[in-house]
Amino acid sequence: MAADKSSAMTKLDDITECCICLKTFTDPRMLPCIHTFCFQCIQDMVDKVGKINQCALPCPVCRKEFQIPNDGINVIQKNFFMTSLIEALKHAKMESLPCDMCKANSEADAANLPEAAVRCLVCQENLCECCLKLHVQ
Repeated sequence: MAADKSSAMTKLDDITECCICLKTFTDPRMLPCIHTFCFQCIQDMVDKVGKINQCALPCPVCRKEFQIPNDGINVIQKNFFMTSLIEALKHAKMESLPCDMCKANSEADAANLPEAAVRCLVCQENLCECCLKLHVQ
């Protein structure tokens, strides 16, 4: 079962990766051809080509041309589905992490440690429910 979950996570990583910068999408935007790219990647593409508004550029994947909107690329549709998928993937990855406090206080291997329930935004530690109660107080 672990291999299946790992395979699914790998596929989700691939789906949520921008084919221009090869990183997880940041501010994903969708072209009319439905291909998605990071906002900054589209901006860089427009800047490199040096096109002015109302010019057509090819999609980096399918080469179908799209018009640069009159108002600039800020108005290109955000891909809210991709944003939600990235957020769900982050939560799924966190669920498989062991508690950092239990790991520091135990000599057991990570597979036998409780899973982290939350991540502290202050100290950046992954904490199980028990350690969270101690951590907050």
